[in-house]
Amino acid sequence: MQALHDAARMIMTGDAQACLVGGVEHMGHVPMSHGVDFHPGLSRNVAKAAGMMGLTAEMLARMHGISREMQDAFAARSHARAWAATQSGAFKNEIIPTGGHDADGVLKQFNYDEVIRPETTVEALATLRPAFDPVSGTVTAGTSSALSDGAAAMLGDE
Repeated sequence: MQALHDAARMIMTGDAQACLVGGVEHMGHVPMSHGVDFHPGLSRNVAKAAGMMGLTAEMLARMHGISREMQDAFAARSHARAWAATQSGAFKNEIIPTGGHDADGVLKQFNYDEVIRPETTVEALATLRPAFDPVSGTVTAGTSSALSDGAAAMLGDE
């Protein structure tokens, strides 16, 4: 995001006529919970959103009264709507088909966002265990953002 802000500033101030900016998210190779033991006092000394996103989601759900059932319903509806939009071609001009390797190393064409799970149902989500707070948590793997990889680029000009 900083690259986008810098590019906009450069164009607005006349330092550049056009800028190409890009970014990548490569979460597939990040160990997310291996040996992580957060100090109990951490939350007193850092910004509330500086911790693990799953724990932040748990905190926000408690603060705003967002129940497990509400989260499950939102997630199921979100996947259904995203899949319907994909099928209707709504993202056709936003996602460029790209070649890559699947989990088994086989070369394949990726044409759409594979994180969308159209088969998701409220009933299936209700069977999942809390992912971040096993005692009183409400956020599950089904209501969390996926560990995924992606990239984006944008050309900006005057």
